[in-house]
Amino acid sequence: MKYIKYISMLMVALAMSFMATSCNDETREMEVVDRLFRPVNIVVSASGTTVSATWAAIEGATGYTAELYVREKVEVESEGETTDYENKVLVARDEQVITNSWSVSGLDYDTQYYFRVKANGATEIRNSHFSDFESIKTPAETQVLKVVIDDPKAGNVTFNWMAGYDLSYIRLTGPDGSETNYPINDGDGSFAITKLGAGQYKAVAGNSEKEFNTVSFLIPVLYDVIAEEITFDSVTIRWAPDGNISTLELVNAVTKEEKSYPANINGVLEIPAAELGYFQTWQATLIYADGSLSNTVTFTTLDQMPEGVITVSTAEELKSAIETAANGAIIALNPGEYHMQSPDDSGNLQYVGITLSKSVTLMAATGSMPLVMAKQFNIVAATELELIRMEGIEFAGYDEHDSGATDTYLFNLDAGSAACLKRLEIENCKIHGISNSLIRADRNKAYTVLNILINNNLMWNMNGKQAYISTYNATDGTPAESITFTNNTITGLSCKSGNQRPFGWLASSSIVVNISNNTFYDCQNGTANFFHARGSVDGGWGTVTIKGNIIYSKPADAEKKPNKAPEFGSGATPVIENNVLPFPWGSYNSTTGVLTTDDWSAYGTITADPGFVDAANLDFTPTNETVINAAAGDPRWLK
Repeated sequence: MKYIKYISMLMVALAMSFMATSCNDETREMEVVDRLFRPVNIVVSASGTTVSATWAAIEGATGYTAELYVREKVEVESEGETTDYENKVLVARDEQVITNSWSVSGLDYDTQYYFRVKANGATEIRNSHFSDFESIKTPAETQVLKVVIDDPKAGNVTFNWMAGYDLSYIRLTGPDGSETNYPINDGDGSFAITKLGAGQYKAVAGNSEKEFNTVSFLIPVLYDVIAEEITFDSVTIRWAPDGNISTLELVNAVTKEEKSYPANINGVLEIPAAELGYFQTWQATLIYADGSLSNTVTFTTLDQMPEGVITVSTAEELKSAIETAANGAIIALNPGEYHMQSPDDSGNLQYVGITLSKSVTLMAATGSMPLVMAKQFNIVAATELELIRMEGIEFAGYDEHDSGATDTYLFNLDAGSAACLKRLEIENCKIHGISNSLIRADRNKAYTVLNILINNNLMWNMNGKQAYISTYNATDGTPAESITFTNNTITGLSCKSGNQRPFGWLASSSIVVNISNNTFYDCQNGTANFFHARGSVDGGWGTVTIKGNIIYSKPADAEKKPNKAPEFGSGATPVIENNVLPFPWGSYNSTTGVLTTDDWSAYGTITADPGFVDAANLDFTPTNETVINAAAGDPRWLK
């Protein structure tokens, strides 16, 4: 009992002692730290060898501490053994990031990096905790430098590289192994080199510390066959001399026939035209000793030159040949310009017409198109001429080089001589600067052109006043037989005055007309019909086909309204189909410009805008799928 009592007294004494101590000491409070929130909404990106990061701004932060790590292998020794494991190693650190964004450059490509950030407070104890790690991988090395061959024939190339890379030079290794350093400004993002010779090149970009990827490219050693060197006698093929080239191989694009020729070290080979065939398309490729191939180029041989051809090189030679050559002569013009001029009363040179009093063919002597600049061709003959033909010629008319010219034609049948031409052919030509019509034959005179073929030509600046093609014949004249107008592109056919009709003639019951697969651009006059058959002595209209043409106009232009639909007399049975117009055409109110009648709709017209690639620069390739699928227009533009 005494023992229990003693213990109880002892516990009471201890309790009283603790209470006394508590009462005597000062009261203490627990300290609470006001720490900033750690950054969130972190976005990390990589461009080239630069890593960038952004995050949501933290209220009260005086700045931020940003860190970037890479995972590397670390060796750790423990109890005499070495252990390898991957650990994050600090690559970059910035304790004074002012804004909520940061970037670091000069890193390695194709590498995984890890980013984290914390907000800094007024005192270190107020700093936030670090955010979680965000990972990002820099692009692979192969994305740094790229090359584009802008013009393989001229040897022009452009190098481009990704932003963020520190580049100071491009080192170019040529086909002969020589090296050239080009200093560059990496801020530009591109660098051009011109006039490189043919052969294989390697380029590498870098700076004082490292080089990036290497790109290889070929400046073709086989150049396009020069048009002037495709003649009736031979075809000359040239390439950059290279001792490693063993064979020139030709493959016929149609028949697939193969021909091989030893490739001489001089880089030039002349092949007789008779070996290749006339009007044949060939693909040429150079073969190296190791079996590798160069680029391929394509060329087409000329038609076989007939016997007795007269070849000319100057305007005087052309004039003399036309005047003195026998009836039916073929005159071949070498490449160049032929200015047909004569002095006026004051001694000033003026462009004059070319008089044709006999059947004649004017053609290009080579694959290069010669340019003839004259007022017009005047057909003067008291008897019938068999044939006038133009092939592969560029003709610049009077309206193009003399202001104020009026009433000029490409071919004008002289009324005073009652000329009659049995056949006129214009093929593969360029024609521009005509102030009136392509062909003029007065319906009130007893003469005409019996047969016309106009095919595969380009025409522009054709400012006709009347019908584009007039083939009228009078009551005592010989009825016209045929007109074929196919695969032509015509732009700028606009009326200077009067009612222009692109096609018009006095028809006969036996005439055959075919206007097909042409592209007409900016060719219109709303007061006249696109096609006008005036009538005939016997009351007939013949056979007329207007098919697969693109007829483009701009109805918003008050000065150039689109032509109305073709016009025929009673009893006509024309075939008019598959023509493409950008919008309904018909009669327009001259005051309001509003379409009052859509007189093309009866012919099943396809209403669609072709969407030409670059009409201003004579590229009339359609982009509208509806037009492409219709296969309308000049087929040369349908790629």
